[in-house]
Order: sequence, then C-alpha cells, then structure tokens
Amino acid sequence: MSEAGTRELEEIKKDPTDVHVFISYSHEDFGIAQCLQEELTAVNPARVHCFLDAYNIRSGEEWHSKIIDNLKAADWLIFLYTGRERRPYDFCGFEIGIFTSVHLLDTSKKITEAPRLLCIHDTPAVPSLLAMVQNRRIRPYQQDGPPDPTNELDFYIDTPLARLFEDFYYYPERMPLHGGTMRKGLPLRQMPRTAAEIAERVKRLTIKFQEARKNDPISEKFYQVRMEIDIRDPLPKNKTEIPGRSMVTAVPDTFNLLGLSPDPDENGELKTTWDQMKSSLEANNETFAWMDKVEDDILDAAHQRNLRSPETSFRAHDGQFYRPLLARQVIYGSGARKFSVIFVRTLPRKFVGDETTSALLIGLILASRFRFTFIEAAKDVQGNLGDEVSDAEFQLACRQMIYDIERMEQESSEFGMNNPDIFHQAFGPENHEIVSAFYEIWFPARKELFTLIKSRLEEPNTVSRDVIRDAVKKFTQTLSPYNKRFLEMCLQRYTAYLKGWLNKPD
Repeated sequence: MSEAGTRELEEIKKDPTDVHVFISYSHEDFGIAQCLQEELTAVNPARVHCFLDAYNIRSGEEWHSKIIDNLKAADWLIFLYTGRERRPYDFCGFEIGIFTSVHLLDTSKKITEAPRLLCIHDTPAVPSLLAMVQNRRIRPYQQDGPPDPTNELDFYIDTPLARLFEDFYYYPERMPLHGGTMRKGLPLRQMPRTAAEIAERVKRLTIKFQEARKNDPISEKFYQVRMEIDIRDPLPKNKTEIPGRSMVTAVPDTFNLLGLSPDPDENGELKTTWDQMKSSLEANNETFAWMDKVEDDILDAAHQRNLRSPETSFRAHDGQFYRPLLARQVIYGSGARKFSVIFVRTLPRKFVGDETTSALLIGLILASRFRFTFIEAAKDVQGNLGDEVSDAEFQLACRQMIYDIERMEQESSEFGMNNPDIFHQAFGPENHEIVSAFYEIWFPARKELFTLIKSRLEEPNTVSRDVIRDAVKKFTQTLSPYNKRFLEMCLQRYTAYLKGWLNKPD
C-alpha cells in the first residue's frame, strides 16, 4: 500500500461504495498479511482498503483508539493464525467484541455463520476464541506425477480459501466488487475466467503460508539429558537460594537418572518444584550437592556474574557419572526467567583399586576431613565467628563454612557417594545401620545450620552472632559421635580388607 493510500485509510474517509478489511495477525506473519492485503485489494483496487493492525499503527500513536476506529469502519474482520504468539495488545477477543457490536452480530448464536468474520489458518486447530468464527484452513497442493494445470486449478477451486474469495467478490450485495463479471447462483467452475483468477489468488496466499514455515523447526533432538527451571519470582542480589516453588520440567529419562518419578500434569508433562526435588533426594538419603552447584550458577547468571561455583559431578541411578552444566537462560518481559541445565556424562573420580577399596578409602578421607575442619579445629571455627571480628569478616566466615560443607558433599558426590548404596556394599550388612544413621542425621543437621547461616547472609540483623555460634556448635556436637563411629568402622574394615589381601599367597 502506498504512503498516500495509507494516510487516506488512517483518516477513515469511507465512501459508501468502499469495502474496508481489518486484517489481524502476529508480527511474525507480516508477509502473509501483506500478501492477503494485495490479493484482496487487487479484486477492486479503487474500492478495497485493508488495515493491517500492526503495520498501519505508527510509533507513538494511540494504538487502542486507532484499532477501535478501524474496527468500526471495517466491513470484514480477518484473522491470520499460524500458531505464533501475538503481541500483548493484539487480543482477538477485543477485536471480535468491537466488530460484532458495530455490525450487530448476535454472539449468543453461532457467529460462525457470519461470512465477514473469519480466520485463515494452517494449523490443525485454532484457539477457542477463533474457533467461534468461520475458519478457512490452508490446504497446500500435493503434486502427484507430472505437472497438471487442470488438476491444480480444480484443487484450489475446491479449497475453503476459494470460498472466502468467492464471498468477497460478491460483497456487497447492492454493488458487488466483481463489477458484473460473476452471476449469483452460478457455480464457480462455470465462470472459467473468474475461477482461474480466484485459484491463482488462493495459490499465492497458500505459497506465502508455506514460505513462512520455512524457518520453523521440523524436528528437534537433544543429545544430552536436560531439565528446565522456571523462576517466576524476583532474584535479588542478597538471595543465596532460588525460590523453592520454582518449577522443574524434564523428560522421564532425566528424572530416572535422579531416581525421581513425578506424576504427569494435565498436559502430560513431568514437573516438580525445586524444593520437592531436594526433599525427595533427601528422603532417599542422597546428597544434592549438584543442586547447590546449579543454584549457585543460576544466581551468578541472573546477576550477570561469571559462574564461580566449582565443577561437580554425581553418580546417577544408571550407575554413570554426570556433570550438570547451566546451558541457557531466557529472560521474559515480566521478569520471569527460564534456565536450561544439561547433564553431561563424565568419568568418575576414583582411587586405583576395586570399588570396595575405593569406597573404604574415600569414606576414611571424607570423614577425616570433617573431623579436621569442625572437631579438631572447633576453637578456630568459633574464633572466626567471635565478637571481635568485623561484620564483613563474620559474613565471610559464614560463607566459608557453607563452602566447606558443600565442597565435602561435592567431593563425596564426585566419588559416587551421593547415596549410601556403595558404602552399604563396602561395609557389609553388619554395619548397615551405622552407614544409614550417618546419612539420616547429616541432612537435618545440615539443613538447620544452613537455614540460619543463609538468613544471616541475606539479612544480617535478623540473626545474631550468638545464634550462629550456637548453631555451629550444635551441628558439630550432633555429628561428632557419628563421625567417630564412622571413622572407627572405616579403619577396622579397611585394615581387615588389606590384611586379607596381604595374607593371600602369591
């Protein structure tokens, strides 16, 4: 449409013989809308005027009143639907409501019988609002054998889109746009010139729909298991955790690796929340160090920082080791975010020797590390949290404590000890309860300590230094007897295992 023609239309100087068409479409479908505009205008260029609800609104204009004015002037309202999302202000219900009220269409009855209110689409179905109006689905021509113009012509004449153009040519009844080239009641095939013209219009519009689909994906395949985390709540910089109600979506393969099986929702998707996933792993006596890693990376990404958390891996329920990697972040206009995490298979960290020897040695090292950090160095830990240190030093000591504990869990996970199964095998059935008790006591004690420390980090004035010091002391005292018993068991079992091997004849 020329600039002059556009200005004339925008002023809505409507001649009684003019026919105005309001075309509603998604911005991504502009090419289709422009093609439809050209085909409709070409029917009778002097009388047909098309308004494209996005193109004809200039930047800075009051779009609301502009759309209302042109809907009131419109004789036809045509929606184009390809399944692409429309802009927030292009709401179909609003446009249908204005058009039906101006033309006195009874919405209590089936407005699908109103030929001047319709939707052209190439999808199997349309949204419920568009299902209320007449629908004209695009049907592409499938050539079978050598080109046959007659078959192609017959095909396009029989399409629902041809009926739209036929109705348009006959509109309005008092002075049809066809200008006397058609006769009411006569089948379209008996008017060869007009039939060929309509078939060409249908063909061009159909091809335009097909061209618009060329950049659409026809298939998608992921070569790594993955999950998506939807976060709708804000992520202020002082937060140390992502919201627990954040939604986690994944395919069955991903949840199977984690030993989880959430029920499908009404759409058949498998979903759970971040908190529910943590709780499920905890209930299975499994560490979730990899979740801490993902959480740290998400917070760094949200605040535009480099990803600082050390890499970690874990042993999944298929017996293989995986490393979680933050792969993608999508930010929406509402402030919501979606993060994609992939799980890449990796080689396990292990000591030379068989699985039993490795498990015993790993248990001995990790239990010793806890003892060195929190029991033997208890005075130093309390000193770092003393009243004489500055607020910045106190906060730093709190962060270091979280890091030390999480690093122990991550190291345990990297060696495949994120659940007690391997320890149960290594220490034998006679020590089953000792192993289980350590895992069962660890999670509640850790959770209680982390809750207080993270509250202090987020809002320093809400948790006093005394509360933090008492929480650390309680954490150490709770785990100390379990740590002692676990170390004794490791030493005894490792010694007995080694003696058995050393006493074997060469």
